[in-house]
Amino acid sequence: MIDEQFSYLICLDLEYTCWENSMRNNWPDPQFPAEVIQVGMASFDMTKNQCLAKFSSYVRPVLNPRLSDYCINLLQIPQSTIDNSPALPEVIDQISSFVNGYSKDSTIVCAYGPDSKRFADDAARHYRDSPLDSFTYLNLQQEAGKVLGRTDKLPGRDYIKEHFQLPPSENRHDALDDALDVKLLLDTLVEYEK
Repeated sequence: MIDEQFSYLICLDLEYTCWENSMRNNWPDPQFPAEVIQVGMASFDMTKNQCLAKFSSYVRPVLNPRLSDYCINLLQIPQSTIDNSPALPEVIDQISSFVNGYSKDSTIVCAYGPDSKRFADDAARHYRDSPLDSFTYLNLQQEAGKVLGRTDKLPGRDYIKEHFQLPPSENRHDALDDALDVKLLLDTLVEYEK
């Protein structure tokens, strides 16, 4: 699943602005895109299986700065937290610092779903490049679909947890906790493939 050339892993998770139909229909309204409202990342030394560093930041969206009631209830992020958070360009600078020192040849970024692309899309709205674009990206949801033979309808994170009898996430929809959870899911799928 992960080539041996990669000594380092960066697990990524994002939370986005959302409405009741957003995830089901993949954010169909261009007036209401998936804007990043929280970023969580954890880097790991793959040879030592050790967490090296963690990063988490809330983000103030620009197009839809007021979170929907659905979003607040789902993510449990208060509007006041978002109101007092930095805009994405500042967070991009922080992420650039976080990934500085990781070589694109020896580091892979992994998330459960298309988070890297969604981050790049949101960065582009701010006329910025994503600092993650130079790294190889592993969409763990697609890999899980291949491993479990479910490529027509990709398995959700909760399905994987239930299928492998993994404990539920304590803080589901907290980007940092979900990024750490990506490592657990990856390890489980790699072990299953052996």
